[in-house]
Amino acid sequence: MNSLTLDYGATLWQQLLAMRIPGIKDVYCVLEGSGIFLVIISLNHMLPRNADQVLTAAISTER
Repeated sequence: MNSLTLDYGATLWQQLLAMRIPGIKDVYCVLEGSGIFLVIISLNHMLPRNADQVLTAAISTER
């Protein structure tokens, strides 16, 4: 893991926490070969459509 993925993962984690979305356990980012991030978000399903809410929030955050 390099500093770019660590920084992006921490930033995404803080932005998701600020949105107060319940059930997020962990955020992990992997830098793929061509500069594309693969983001893995671990969560407890607490509400119906919780995964949809987390996905929409993650896509809408700034890098």
